[in-house]
Amino acid sequence: MLESLIQKVNNHIILDCISTWPKELINIIKEKQNDLSSYLDFEKKIEKRYRKEIGLRISPPKNKHEKEWSAVTDVLKNKLSFNKFIGFHCTRLTDKEINKIKMKGLEPLNIQKLRTRLENLYENNKICKDHFEYLKNNNL
Repeated sequence: MLESLIQKVNNHIILDCISTWPKELINIIKEKQNDLSSYLDFEKKIEKRYRKEIGLRISPPKNKHEKEWSAVTDVLKNKLSFNKFIGFHCTRLTDKEINKIKMKGLEPLNIQKLRTRLENLYENNKICKDHFEYLKNNNL
């Protein structure tokens, strides 16, 4: 199926299919992988601290990898600015959630809806306690 899609949209970048990415893009990402990873690792650590230290949101610490990140993302933006993209987003829904969408349509997600959804999944034995705790601790 993916091969037929690639043939139909041969001038597009399919985000989930690296074989459609320009070679130059792949080379830049590989070459700068350590810089990109360092930046993202720092951001992830700060995001966790935000949950406990509200003051960080007002005055966040500077990511010491910002300069490298910006340099790479600027190059990528320039290289990709004339490309067309295809992206896919998939979410597993329960039958109850599907019926609700059919009846009321899609609703914007917010923290309370996410909390309710996780609680319903756990209460209806769709996810185990470990997964529930992990999702709750990392998403709420």
